[in-house]
This record gives sequence, structure tokens and C-alpha cells, in this order.
Amino acid sequence: MLACAALAAVLLLGRDGDDETDERRAAVSTYIVQVNTTQQALIVELERVSTTYRQLQLKPDEDPRQLQRVEGAARTLRRLRSRLAELVAPTEVRTLRSRLLRLVDLQIALADEVAGMVRYLPVQAREARSVAAATKRLRDDLGDATTVEAQRRVFVAFEEGVRPSVARLRSATTPAIFEPSRKGEVARLTGLLLLSRQVRVALEKQDAKEIDRLFARFVQTSASVGTTKAERDAVIAFNKRLSAISKARSAVAAERARLDLVLR
Repeated sequence: MLACAALAAVLLLGRDGDDETDERRAAVSTYIVQVNTTQQALIVELERVSTTYRQLQLKPDEDPRQLQRVEGAARTLRRLRSRLAELVAPTEVRTLRSRLLRLVDLQIALADEVAGMVRYLPVQAREARSVAAATKRLRDDLGDATTVEAQRRVFVAFEEGVRPSVARLRSATTPAIFEPSRKGEVARLTGLLLLSRQVRVALEKQDAKEIDRLFARFVQTSASVGTTKAERDAVIAFNKRLSAISKARSAVAAERARLDLVLR
């Protein structure tokens, strides 16, 4: 998926021409051969990169081996980029060099984002389970709470159960595609904690009207789900990144074809 294909050296070096043209042709050919050699030196690792992404499964359970593979893929692509950048490029191939490095840069950025997904999804799922458990305990315990003090303690317990999840989500590192979701969940849970405290105050004041109003908002906020515009925009941006890689790969091929024609 991510490994870039080797460039084919198809320049017609045997054509008659002046010394300067032959020298230029030879310099371009040498560069392309060096690019191919650079990629061939990493061929086993690049094949592993392709296999990693073919077998990728984004899931809520931690998978240390898959994380190790996707992080290794990003490192391989960085090594490829570094070695390609070190190659001396004659004037005729500077555009090709620029497009080739851009292609690898785009692949590295995507590899980093995929690695971030593999790291973050289990965190997101774990905190979602924790909050769901705290919410269920709240519902169950409220049914058994017959006094104002007992009800107040139920909300205190809920806050103590949710607050650590908010802290962990707030400090979590997320890839761009999941950042809107993380921010949205932190905001939702922060709102729930505020409403819980407000319900406790209303209980202590025995303000029945305020209790009903706040509890209705609490239930609504607790049940709120759905895809936000920010989340949809993040998915669109991720898909654009995939499209950009495809266009960059085509640009490399087009520039190589142009060189073949110019230097024949």
C-alpha cells in the first residue's frame, strides 16, 4: 500500500548524440539506477510495509504485535526517505527528485496517522467501557436510593468513576482523524460532571423543579451520540490524504515518462 514502486530506467542510452547530451543522459540514468538500488536495499522491509497495511485491522482491543508492525512501517519509510534525499540529483531530475520525496513524505504522514489510530482506539474503547459502567451503576443505585443523602452519594460516586476517564482522554495523543471525537467526548463528559454537581446542589436544597430540569439535561447529555461535523470533516481530510498519495505517485510516473522522451 505505502511502498513506492521502483523507477524503471528506460532511457535510450544507445542513441547517437553530442557529448553533452550523452553526459546528461548518463547522469539521469545513474540517478534512476541509484533510486532503484536504494529501494532494492530495503526491499524486504518495504514488502513488510505492504503486508502490514494489507493485513491492518483497526479494532478496540490492544494488539501489541500489530502496533509494533505499523510503527516499524513508519520507520522503514523514514529510512527510505533519508536515503533518497542523500542521492545527488543532476539538474534534469530535480523535479523527479522533488516529486519522489513528496510521495514518500505523504506515505510517512499516513503511516504515522495509522500508527496513531492503532494506539488510540484501545484507549478510546477502554474509557468508553469505564464511563458506561459508571453510568449503569448510577442508574441502578438511584433506583435503590430512598433519601436525599443516598441520592447525593450516588452522584458523587458517578463523578469519581468518570473523572479519571476525562483526565486520561484529555491527555491522550490522538491522530488527526480521531481528534474531533476525543475533544467531543471530553466536552460531553465534562458537561456530565458539571450537571452531576448541579444535581447534588439541587438535591441538598430540595429544589424539586431544578432537580427535574437538571436531571432531564443529564439524561439527554448522557445519551447523546452521533457523528459531528468535525468528525465528518476529519474523515474527509483522511480520504484526501489517500487521494494525494495516489496523485503524487502518478506525478512521479509522469515526470519519469517526460524525462524518457526529452533525453531520447
